[in-house]
Amino acid sequence: MGYRILEKELTYREVCDAVAARNQAKREQDRMQVGGSHYQKDIQPWDYMESCMSEEAFKGYLWGNIIKYVSRWEDKGGVQDLQKARHYIDKLVSVL
Repeated sequence: MGYRILEKELTYREVCDAVAARNQAKREQDRMQVGGSHYQKDIQPWDYMESCMSEEAFKGYLWGNIIKYVSRWEDKGGVQDLQKARHYIDKLVSVL
């Protein structure tokens, strides 16, 4: 029996491999931190927020931060703001 994802038939193994790759990407993204060491906590704030928010609210939070950092990079944080935006983009991709 196959699985249909985005109009493509996948085997059970392909589905498992895709899920494993997504989970690995999420773990790597959660370990990465852009900014100061004051952000290094036992639990990342976005992990706590994700546990408290609906899926749509959490995606909105990530999207809002992407907009914030992309909008202000030239006037405030420079390249580091673009790195932060990318960090939030990677996290958003990992939860899709």
